Amino acid sequence: MKHSIGTNIQQLRRARGLTQEQLADAVGVSAAAVSKWETGAACPDLLLMAPLARLLGTDLNHLMDFQPQLTDQEAQALTQEYSTLFEQGRAEEASRLSEQLLHQYPNDLWLKFYVSSLYLTYLQDADHAAQLLEPCLDSPDELLRANATYVLAGLLCHGPQRDLERARQLLDGLSFPQLDVRALKIALLAEQGALAQAEQLARAALEENLSDAVLCLQFLAKSAQRQKDFSKARTFLDQAEALCKAADVPCFPNLLSVRLVSACLYCETGDRVRALQEVERMSLEAENWAGASRQTPHCRYTLHTLAQAVRAELSMLQNDPRFAAALERLAR
Repeated sequence: MKHSIGTNIQQLRRARGLTQEQLADAVGVSAAAVSKWETGAACPDLLLMAPLARLLGTDLNHLMDFQPQLTDQEAQALTQEYSTLFEQGRAEEASRLSEQLLHQYPNDLWLKFYVSSLYLTYLQDADHAAQLLEPCLDSPDELLRANATYVLAGLLCHGPQRDLERARQLLDGLSFPQLDVRALKIALLAEQGALAQAEQLARAALEENLSDAVLCLQFLAKSAQRQKDFSKARTFLDQAEALCKAADVPCFPNLLSVRLVSACLYCETGDRVRALQEVERMSLEAENWAGASRQTPHCRYTLHTLAQAVRAELSMLQNDPRFAAALERLAR
């Protein structure tokens, strides 16, 4: 701290074009005293701090190098350092340093959040972690507030201080878009005995995540196809189809999309027979979906769009009667 104050005095004095003697005369001390301040050999008297700050055009916080909280980079760097100590088996030292830092910055909420993660990860100390997370719930920082709420809700679901009602309240009030709270809500509903609701939410989450996975696999297949790696493209499409068939949720749109990409791949490799088979499968699965969904607007729109894409992208099959029949079933 002494060195920081001295450095600040020196930098501010030079910025205002003052010599040590001029600064000394202005506040009523010797030039030697100013020299000691700037080298860190001594600190200014407390009564001189306010006059020094006014003279140097700053405030007391800056002059005294007061930092109410760590920067995010500093907090992450320190917790990473303590994480390394934990991993080296020096848990007592890491815990002591963490507590010292918390006492030094008692109002730093991000620091509390980072240290709580250390206690959870390395000490399985859920109680202490929960104590650190509680004040973070009132943070003006939306990201911190959301993350702390999510972690604390998880502790209340599964930790020693189990409180399912409080966990439910926390999750119901959490609407941060980057956090998917469904897994916690599913676990909470199951713990409360609401198995039907838990299953319904689980199916919805599975369907959404399945759709994302299938879309990614289709992209990888198309990318491999552009690079003329047809074997790899086929592998990605087979994986996508297997996902669609294995899931115990409706996934007709995903499967139909996979069929189209697969038919295009067979066309590019000159395999008309298999391309036609994919189109015929597509039309049959479309009929099944239309029946199962009772021709909802979403279903009708999807099948209409799909029929247009089939007609445009599989032009080499246009003159085949089997293709025409399949397309007619698809476009009904």
